[in-house]
Amino acid sequence: MFKVKKDQRESYSVFKISTFIFAYLITFFLFHSSVEAFSNNRQFYGAQPLLNRARPIFNREQPVFNRESPLLNRVRPSVKVIGRNLVADFDKDGHYKSFLIKGVGYSPFPITRHPSDWDYPNPENDPRSTNIFDDPAILERDFKLLQSMNANTIRIWKGNDTELKETDAAKNLFKGQFPAKITQRTLDIAEKNQIKVIAGFWIDQAGEWGACSDDGPIFHRWIDFTDHDVRDGIKLKFAQYVKEFKDHPAILFWAIGNENNLNFSNDPNQIKAFYSLVNEMAKVAHDIEGKSFHPVAFVNGEIQNIGKADLGTTDRHLRHLDIWGANIYRGESFGTLFDEFARKSRKPLWISEFGADAWHTNDVNNPSDGFEDQETQANWGGKLWDEIVANKRVSIGGTIMEYSDEWWKPNEWGCAEGITDETEAKEAVALCNRTQEYLGSGPRDFSCPKNGTFDDAEDYIPAAPDQYNNEEWWGIMSISKKSAESMEADVMTPRKIYFTLQEKFEDKNQPPVFDSIEDKTVKVGDILYFRVQAKDPEKTSVSISAELGSGEPLSKIGARLIDTRRGLAVFAWRVVPTHLGNVVPIKFTATDKDGSSSTETVLITMAASTKPAKMISPVSGSTLVGSTVEFKWDPGVGVDKYQFYVFRDGRKIFFNTKTTKTSVVVNNLPQDGKDIKVYLWSKINGRLTDGNSGPYVYKTSKIAQPSQQVYGEVTEELNGKLVPKRGVKVTAMGKGVRGSVYTGKDGMYKIEHLFAQTWTITPSLEGYTFTPEHVDLEISEGEILKPINFVANKLNTTLKLAEMISPEPGSTLMSRTIEFEWDQGIGVNQYYLFVGTSLGRSNIYRKSTGQNTSAMVLDIPPGKSIYVRLWSNIDGRWKKNDYTYIVAEVYDPGKLRRSR
Repeated sequence: MFKVKKDQRESYSVFKISTFIFAYLITFFLFHSSVEAFSNNRQFYGAQPLLNRARPIFNREQPVFNRESPLLNRVRPSVKVIGRNLVADFDKDGHYKSFLIKGVGYSPFPITRHPSDWDYPNPENDPRSTNIFDDPAILERDFKLLQSMNANTIRIWKGNDTELKETDAAKNLFKGQFPAKITQRTLDIAEKNQIKVIAGFWIDQAGEWGACSDDGPIFHRWIDFTDHDVRDGIKLKFAQYVKEFKDHPAILFWAIGNENNLNFSNDPNQIKAFYSLVNEMAKVAHDIEGKSFHPVAFVNGEIQNIGKADLGTTDRHLRHLDIWGANIYRGESFGTLFDEFARKSRKPLWISEFGADAWHTNDVNNPSDGFEDQETQANWGGKLWDEIVANKRVSIGGTIMEYSDEWWKPNEWGCAEGITDETEAKEAVALCNRTQEYLGSGPRDFSCPKNGTFDDAEDYIPAAPDQYNNEEWWGIMSISKKSAESMEADVMTPRKIYFTLQEKFEDKNQPPVFDSIEDKTVKVGDILYFRVQAKDPEKTSVSISAELGSGEPLSKIGARLIDTRRGLAVFAWRVVPTHLGNVVPIKFTATDKDGSSSTETVLITMAASTKPAKMISPVSGSTLVGSTVEFKWDPGVGVDKYQFYVFRDGRKIFFNTKTTKTSVVVNNLPQDGKDIKVYLWSKINGRLTDGNSGPYVYKTSKIAQPSQQVYGEVTEELNGKLVPKRGVKVTAMGKGVRGSVYTGKDGMYKIEHLFAQTWTITPSLEGYTFTPEHVDLEISEGEILKPINFVANKLNTTLKLAEMISPEPGSTLMSRTIEFEWDQGIGVNQYYLFVGTSLGRSNIYRKSTGQNTSAMVLDIPPGKSIYVRLWSNIDGRWKKNDYTYIVAEVYDPGKLRRSR
């Protein structure tokens, strides 16, 4: 680093500050100038396509806001999506908890009101608000009822102000929509009642159903979603919507559209264009909100079109979309919905509509012939909710259809037909909406059956208890007026389904359950190291924390806890005298993703000295007699278990890892006069000690037998020729003794040190048979052996590399200690795992796991991408699968020091 004088340093600092301020002002001026031109200058939207101009309104390559800004990096989102989970930190304490949407679709239109541009019948004499989402009488009434129901969320279908005047195309897009929208008052009263809001942004269905054809009704589209002006008009309005409400704590996430995918008449160009628009809108919201962005969902009709590359609806195509919403009506069960969706997308699924109406129709040709069936409505809704909860691995919850009966459906659409006078039209519609009708949709293909005749196998049959959907009876609340002329808020009366969901929405989460943890006794100066495990009965993820029994942090005594957030934590402490005395209580707390917790306290007693066990007989250095020997050792002091190993030529030939006895008998020891090494480990307070472990060296007895060898070649037929086959295991099995080797690149093998007896020579490799299957060979003293050759015959088997199961590939890792798990693959002999900071590197972890399908990786660097390479050995060859993860920025409490 170069040195400068003090006055030079001061000048240099002033220059840097001045340069920064100047650059900031220029950027600020240019940005706001372009926004002002975009917002105010109608001439700017001429005949040329907006996106073809030199300064596009929405540059698809540059975000509206810099998400890497240092200011934005300091802002934590209150809600975010991790994998398939929706998590929230509403109190901003830095701890995110899983959020299950216990919701209701909310569209509380009063009797005589309707969602068109018309007001109450006599607005000049009516003090009520023209916007139901700004009417405190309605909002206070409903949100108290929702809170009492234990609901935590409402979905608003049409939250946006739909007046858009910038382009003719945009005008047409929003033609006929009501202007009401959510307001700050909506959100304030929701937040006061602990209700979160899924803020819907309505996109017109863009057409109408027309005449019949052989394939059903024809849909006439008004809007071309490939038109750049249309797309930019929608994105502009969405940007205004996000900016207006993004900072309110009641917002849960944004929801675009409603079942727009059902109205494209299978036009792939329009379908693809529409979904790409949804992805661009999600990016607009993310860019506006920066690092603290709320998730963005799209509400699909069913799950059709999802996950199709040719329609641009895979996760890769819709990388900015965070959540799939789906309106699902399959009857009293979702059936295979969740498994179907899991195969289509790795994003979370929100059931945006489900349920059944409360009117049971006896005769579909006479809908008024029936009765109010609250029992079946409640039964269906309760079963469907239970399935949502049972599938939290995929779903983040649901919003039932719907809060209140909608008296304006569907009769309103014909009430003002043929009336041109606006005042008369208002009165006609208001008169219609004074009566709750029974009309809806029955077993027909929207009045247009295929081929002109009704056919159960081909045409539409509502998945309702009576096979008839009654649109005006769908509420979990029935609605009535206090009196015919009353201007007070309508009366809401809960139906049975309200109380069914009230009970099911109640937080009855069971806390995690700890595996049994025994109290510990340990010597001062030793390292105490043990695992703590807990499971959630609802099978969600579990995090584990710990503190001293006094409530002080573990750092007070120099202890550490490493939590994997998968129900497993590791406690480590180099034991030192403490202010708590000789008995130290440690309180462990397990918390599931829903916030429920339980505790377990372990007492650690600092005891007298311990001593590992020591071998007694045979005496180390002696010569063993025979091939069967009993090894004995003293019990030591404070030893829990013993581990005993016998090695010969660096190869383990015997072991016992969990014995509590102080002796073991070893059979079939070699008798060739060579040395063997014996290791005896003592397990004290949960760890293996170094002392007295060995090796204890013994010389084996020797029987005068000649040492022979078997050698040969294994070949495989390939393209009509016999070629060397590597990786084949050739085993010689004799009387209680065996030897094995693998063939090399040249297909050759050699097994040495075989004694005079009968040996069975057998080759083996998964996926192959051999000719001959084996050879029995009699070895006698002085015999000269000939080579034994085999031919490998490949079976017609399917081979598959092992694939990573957990963590989910591409997900964000929330801990520096992660257990990676993978499936077995097909035909895989062993596995090897690389973890590094770039593709193919192994600077974090590099180890063979043998046939184990998991590995624990410690000290993963935070705030970076890591690359995981999983090797599979198939047919003697190593092949790989690569995965990438992002590691969250977490506090590093220091490396854990371990010793055996």
